Amino acid sequence: MKLQEERILMRRQKQDDRSVYELKRKQEIDIDELKQKIDEQQEETDYYKSKVDKLEQDNSRLKTGKGDNKRVRELENEIEMLKTQSRDGGSSSIQATAGNLDLRNVKKQLSNDETIQLQREL
Repeated sequence: MKLQEERILMRRQKQDDRSVYELKRKQEIDIDELKQKIDEQQEETDYYKSKVDKLEQDNSRLKTGKGDNKRVRELENEIEMLKTQSRDGGSSSIQATAGNLDLRNVKKQLSNDETIQLQREL
């Protein structure tokens, strides 16, 4: 009788141990899944942060005019030269007209973004 009681108690203890083990195992699996989701979200956040940083750099570079806008700078120089010539008097009006025609040809070669930027600066 005593042996049977011990067997029954041992069996119950084993069942309890198994249930505790299964519960711990499920919790570990859940924790691993959550860690994986956190890592994925962190990677996505890092990606978007790098994109934002790059766009901010591009934006600031475009605002300061340090980009690859050689043609825009050339046009600005021509405009300044034409303005000074027009201030000097009518003697250089023929040269100014020729410069304006050349300026129109260059404007035709500009892309829409470059044209808009040039218009803003004028």
